[in-house]
Amino acid sequence: MGEEKDKVSELKKTLAMDIKRDGMTITQFMEKCGIEGGVALDEKGKSSSVASSVLVDQAGRKYDIGRKVNQGGMGAILQAKDLNIRRTVAMKVLLDPKRSTDNQIIRLIEEAQITGQMEHPGIVPVHELGVDASGNVFYTMKFVKGVTLDSIIDGIRNGVPDIISKYPLNSLLTIFLKICDAMAFSHTKGVVHRDLKPANIMIGEFGEVLVMDWGLGKVIGRKEKDDVSEDATGSRTIVESSRSDGTASVEGAMTMEGKAMGTPVYMPPEQAYGKVSEIDHRSDIYALGAILYDILTLSPPVGGDNVNDILMKVVQGRIETPTLFEHSHKLKLRHLPGGHVPAALSSVAMKALSPDKNDRYQSVKDLQKDIEAYQGGFATSAEGAGLFRQLWLFAGRHKGFVAAAASVFLAVAIGLVVALAQRNQALTAERNAVEAKEEAQNQRDAAEIARNSALKAKTAEELQRVKAEKLQTEDEYESYVARIGAIQMKVQEENLSSAREMIESCQPYFRNWEWGRMKRLCNPKVVVMTGHQAAVTSAAFFPDGKRILSSSSDKTVRIWDSATGKESLKIELDSPVDAVAVSRDGRFLTAEQSGAITM
Repeated sequence: MGEEKDKVSELKKTLAMDIKRDGMTITQFMEKCGIEGGVALDEKGKSSSVASSVLVDQAGRKYDIGRKVNQGGMGAILQAKDLNIRRTVAMKVLLDPKRSTDNQIIRLIEEAQITGQMEHPGIVPVHELGVDASGNVFYTMKFVKGVTLDSIIDGIRNGVPDIISKYPLNSLLTIFLKICDAMAFSHTKGVVHRDLKPANIMIGEFGEVLVMDWGLGKVIGRKEKDDVSEDATGSRTIVESSRSDGTASVEGAMTMEGKAMGTPVYMPPEQAYGKVSEIDHRSDIYALGAILYDILTLSPPVGGDNVNDILMKVVQGRIETPTLFEHSHKLKLRHLPGGHVPAALSSVAMKALSPDKNDRYQSVKDLQKDIEAYQGGFATSAEGAGLFRQLWLFAGRHKGFVAAAASVFLAVAIGLVVALAQRNQALTAERNAVEAKEEAQNQRDAAEIARNSALKAKTAEELQRVKAEKLQTEDEYESYVARIGAIQMKVQEENLSSAREMIESCQPYFRNWEWGRMKRLCNPKVVVMTGHQAAVTSAAFFPDGKRILSSSSDKTVRIWDSATGKESLKIELDSPVDAVAVSRDGRFLTAEQSGAITM
């Protein structure tokens, strides 16, 4: 009995450890890490008064603080050891307690309260919410050892063999279904996440899937300051927080209309617009569709040069389907069957990503049903499968039955074919004997007729061929002339892109100087050609457009490379040259000197 009393006494002392214990406080650790910590009470006692109005002071609680695991815009995640329970936990604190606003303090408290009330295998469990000896708010939660879905997608994108083999599409869809389980549960509690993305999904080392970071979580069962809409789950609100029970009366602690919060590439249009009153469980369904899109294509559904560009694409619904995205970006999707995005899953993702909430899945369960249908070999509701698609899927689900039926059908078919073949052979042999005699005579008659007809046909055919070639050449030349005219119009309209496409489609046979001139105009590039010692009197393109013939008063005719401007040939004459020309085939050059023509 005495020994037991001593053990109980020692345990009580351990549980009663106060702030003077040798371990560092949260404040000291934050100062050591360069995080401004130690919200010692200011003159007005602002931080303590706000926290104390909501929380019970638990200064007697002690943690050993370890490394900083992660850091966001408002808070940091620290690794800590609970000295009472003696387990490793994750502790979330404000980044800068001295400058933290009342709104930030309330948001951290509400994040812990919302997360802590949702007890589900897919939602990280919260252990404790409290205030340390310096008045700093913190909460502790399960320390999850694992990787984020975002890092898995990055590994697949970068071609890491171990990740690709460990996470094929079916495994990723199983992870996705577990995310859906957690979100379906949170929606029954009246809570929307508002920041679902692969970076907030943790995959544990034993396969557990946890939805993290509920910092933007919203209890949609209550009405916020500017929220006047009735939500479909309003009557289902179960989760209570500092705002919903009325203890948080801090001005500005509510989400305001017109303020977009979240991650742009994963947020729905209503969230991008900042329409708080329109955000509901279907907003999370949009984000789930964005995560599925990321799983399929290894890229988020929208991208852009800046946040405004991304938000504009979101609100306009400018999202390329996963199947088109794959082809347009020539992706190597080694985690997908056959290396291609399944059309059925592409349709599921696009339905969840519909700009209009009413066009999306109306519940997470509906989305899950389609994913499970795909995994089970059934058609999804999103793809609108026809009869052929249904039959194809049926065959895939019942391969053994279909194979057996096909074998029976094939055996019967082969038997019928053999019987018919034997009967036909007998009839054919008899018929061939009669026909052979008749055929011999017919062939003799036909040979004579053929000889006479062949001569006539050959003559007529030759005439037709010559006539056809002439007509075709005339038609093609007229088409060429018309195209040159159209190209000139495009050049005058400064539509050089279309003009360049048209100039390359002209038949090489008809290309002449006019083609070369149009090609030059389609590709405006100033080339300076120097070499003549006097004024240039004339110039002409060769039919291929690659060379230029020029004349000058310096008694020379020169040939230039039109692309580089370099001189390739100089011909000296006995008098100034007034004009030059190039024949259609480029073989002859003519020069005019005082009225005389030289070739």
